[in-house]
Amino acid sequence: KINFIYQLWSRYVNNALEMIRVRELLYIMSTHDVMTGLYNRNSLKTHVRKQLEYSRMKDNELYVEFVDMNRLKLINDVYGHDAGDAAINVLARTISTVCTENCVCVRMGGDEFIIIGCAEDASREIEGKTELIKKLLCEYNLSSGKPYRVTASFGASCGKPANVEEVDVMINEADERMYEYKKAFKKSQENADFTLQNRSADRF
Repeated sequence: KINFIYQLWSRYVNNALEMIRVRELLYIMSTHDVMTGLYNRNSLKTHVRKQLEYSRMKDNELYVEFVDMNRLKLINDVYGHDAGDAAINVLARTISTVCTENCVCVRMGGDEFIIIGCAEDASREIEGKTELIKKLLCEYNLSSGKPYRVTASFGASCGKPANVEEVDVMINEADERMYEYKKAFKKSQENADFTLQNRSADRF
């Protein structure tokens, strides 16, 4: 009888532990991106509120930075979607590397990421993160042996918002600036491609 009771108790304990494990797994899946392991878009509002509260407590500036990979469609079309996914993961790991305890990184979807954090001098903090991401990507491209390069476009906004709605305005500003950066990048690449084609033609 004692053995039966122990078996029954053990079964209940195991079932309870399994329920806890499943609950934690479901929570992680609801807040984290499956492919990169970063926070996902569903968790953005939560992190916005936390960072806003933290920035107020520290009397720091809040900053938002969009990071968007360049030429993902080209990588997918020429080298396949596995290569595209690998490139996204490279960018995700790079962004994660520059995220300190005072900021978080969220994958918004596709090849677009957002960093939200706070600092005494937000502009300087953003500049430092941007340059470090560029440096790390450059180092990766030089050593990867891949036939494509992983690069990114950036756009940022900073300030001392009073509420979540004002943070949303900052997010939109950062998004618009990122697209301006991307337009300039595309134009520079088109000019580079045109110059390269002309040099190739001059050889014949």
